[in-house]
Amino acid sequence: MFCPHCGAQQPDGAVFCGNCGQSMVGASSAPQAAPTRQAPAPQQPFAAPAPAPAAHHGFGGSGSNFQGTLSAATGFGKRSLAMLGGAVASFVCMFQPWVSLPFADKGLDYALQQAASGSSTAMIEQQLGGAFKAFINTSFDMPHVFSLSGSLRGIASAANTYITQMSSYADLPALQQAQSAVGSINLAANVLTIFFVLWVACLAALIAGVVLKFVKKNDVVLIAAFGATAAISLVCVIASFVVNGQIEGNLVSAFTSMGSSSTAGIIASIKPFVQPAFGAILTLIFSAAGLVCSFVLKED
Repeated sequence: MFCPHCGAQQPDGAVFCGNCGQSMVGASSAPQAAPTRQAPAPQQPFAAPAPAPAAHHGFGGSGSNFQGTLSAATGFGKRSLAMLGGAVASFVCMFQPWVSLPFADKGLDYALQQAASGSSTAMIEQQLGGAFKAFINTSFDMPHVFSLSGSLRGIASAANTYITQMSSYADLPALQQAQSAVGSINLAANVLTIFFVLWVACLAALIAGVVLKFVKKNDVVLIAAFGATAAISLVCVIASFVVNGQIEGNLVSAFTSMGSSSTAGIIASIKPFVQPAFGAILTLIFSAAGLVCSFVLKED
């Protein structure tokens, strides 16, 4: 007989299995297959969870976090943010002084020195002159340039009247030099007027470009505004030096030919007459930077 539990052969009549010790009740004469045990399924190796990225809060930390925060808040990448920053900076600088007339301040200083020389009231005159200088504006933003161009035309008109009065006793070369100087003043007035008109056009283009960038994500107008603003500010810087050289040369030549060598020396001491102010230079820098960023930077 065979054990019903382990299948070992046992003598007939055995009560318990001599192999496994189990009861032989239900034993049969045929051998029984030993029960098989399933091998345990192989366990998968335990994978540690990936560490969560550190959270950044606020605007502290690196510059990339600051740019990421702005991008999340505005929906723009770094290219668009750089362009909008350049547009805002250019817009602000366009309302700063663009043209400077240093000769006004220097001319007043020269007049005060001449008036105070040998005078018993020199200290009082110097104090009054210093107070008067505080009210003189030698730097002009573009809204005031339009009125400045009108003033220059008034100066040219008065100079023409003076030349007409001198025509009866002054020689012809002197009159020609004086008329050339008046022509330079008129040229400066016309140039300032043209710059004012172009300035208004560039200002409107910047505003339209920013609006289209926000509303329709279209930056073509803003790129064109950057180029136009950089061009007009660069021309303003160059034209200021050119016009100054023409005014200075013509005035000195005119008074020298008329025999007024001392007046020519005064003009030389109070030059320059026209210079670019810091507003034009900063506008050139920011608009050019915005234009470069639009072509170099990417949104990501």
